[in-house]
Amino acid sequence: MMVETNFSNKSIAAPTNLPVTQTDVTVQFFDGYSQRALSFNPVDYDMLAAIFRGQGLSVNVVQNITMSILNQAKLMNIDIKNLIKTLQNKNGTTLSQVLAELLNSTRLNTSLVGFRTGITTNPMVSRTIRF
Repeated sequence: MMVETNFSNKSIAAPTNLPVTQTDVTVQFFDGYSQRALSFNPVDYDMLAAIFRGQGLSVNVVQNITMSILNQAKLMNIDIKNLIKTLQNKNGTTLSQVLAELLNSTRLNTSLVGFRTGITTNPMVSRTIRF
């Protein structure tokens, strides 16, 4: 059994009296982008989702990040079982770093995903700052 999702975003176009023109390639690509069917093994989905549920994330966040990671792994031909083994021992910032690296591997530099770490100040500098 495979888990299938179909993201459809149907909108009704307003009537117009302008002539019908041929849509360009970019518009055609993005019109069909959200209608792709994604199929994953439900055991892989549940195991990956359990890792994120263990981090105390909300249900919606768990669903979204799990689908994103599974989709990215499928695009990169990464074995899901190995990915799950890698993520099981991570938590907090370390998990964020691994996920950001995975998601950024196929992104352009203008749309990279980041993570925040605590700011550490030099003690010599911070002693002269009044809080």
